[in-house]
Amino acid sequence: MSGVFALQMLIFQRKIEMLFLKFTISTYKMFQKLFKMVIVYLLYIVAHYVSANLYQRYCTPLGWVGFLTSPFTIASPQCQGLRWVMFNTGNHITAMWMILGAWFINIFITNGPFYDQVDMANQEATRREEASAAKKAEKKATRRREEATRREEATRREEATRREEATRREEATRPNIIEI
Repeated sequence: MSGVFALQMLIFQRKIEMLFLKFTISTYKMFQKLFKMVIVYLLYIVAHYVSANLYQRYCTPLGWVGFLTSPFTIASPQCQGLRWVMFNTGNHITAMWMILGAWFINIFITNGPFYDQVDMANQEATRREEASAAKKAEKKATRRREEATRREEATRREEATRREEATRREEATRPNIIEI
């Protein structure tokens, strides 16, 4: 008995080790992806920060001289390029924040206090759909039964009509014998 128990414990221990290994590998892969995303995010922030400061310094410097020269310098290709970098990196950073916010909302809804309400609403919708499908199936089955009943009645009437006609023919072909 103790040998079987020891074997079961060994099997259980191996299963736990395999689960831990799978969890470790998947966590490692997740952190690799997360690290890449953080690097991309930081690169966008650095590009935006540097381009904004370079634009302010070289294209629109402070003071009267900068005020007077800025209409000429902002049309230069380097200033247009810096504006393009600022505009696009700003839009991408905003989009990243929106994605992060949507992800947090998704986690909050699926795992938060409203999950039970959402789950109950989904279950109720599923029940309604199933009930509607059952009603449709019942109506369809009722129509089929009614059609089958109508066909059977029509077949019985046709048979009765055939028998009556056969009886009339027989009577018409019988000789009329008058009994005295």
